[in-house]
Amino acid sequence: MERCVPPVEKTAVLHVRQLTAAELKDVRTAKRFFKESAWDEWRTTQPLEFDGPNRQFEVPTDFATDLVSVPGAVAWFVPRAGRYARAAVLHDYLWRFPDRTGCDRRSADHRFRLQMQRDGVSLLRRWIIWATVRLSAMIQAKGGAGWWKDLPGAALLVLLVAPIVVLPALAILVSTVVFWILESAIAVVVPDEAPPPLQLKT
Repeated sequence: MERCVPPVEKTAVLHVRQLTAAELKDVRTAKRFFKESAWDEWRTTQPLEFDGPNRQFEVPTDFATDLVSVPGAVAWFVPRAGRYARAAVLHDYLWRFPDRTGCDRRSADHRFRLQMQRDGVSLLRRWIIWATVRLSAMIQAKGGAGWWKDLPGAALLVLLVAPIVVLPALAILVSTVVFWILESAIAVVVPDEAPPPLQLKT
């Protein structure tokens, strides 16, 4: 089997930007909870093209994405950006626009895994990421036609990796909550200056 290697062509590079001040304000206003997560949203600055099994798709310029959707407590295991970032943007595009792409959630998840392989993501890591997004879709009742066929394999993979991930994730979660309490207490006791206007390039 030919070993996967990361893409090197300029057309295979992911180009993204942070939100402008106006975009950031709109996103934060729309979010009921976790408004800080608006900082995790990005926009593509060039069309994103693919080869291999996903060659028929092209993600347009200014497409909104959060790259890899991962809770902060497990970001040490699967960071938001990595070799799988292009595949994550493709995945967002496929499942958000099923009428345009012809992909339901199951097909989008499958193509996500294929693109990760194409971009050189290791065998175990791409299957774990795939299993996680598959189970997430099933829990949200968005698994797509034939979702039950993926359930045993996805559940087994998640169960196998859980002992490695759960304990560190719990420690990080507890530390995050403790820091949030401390941060909130200090904010009440020590008045802070009003923040300056947000200056981001537009």
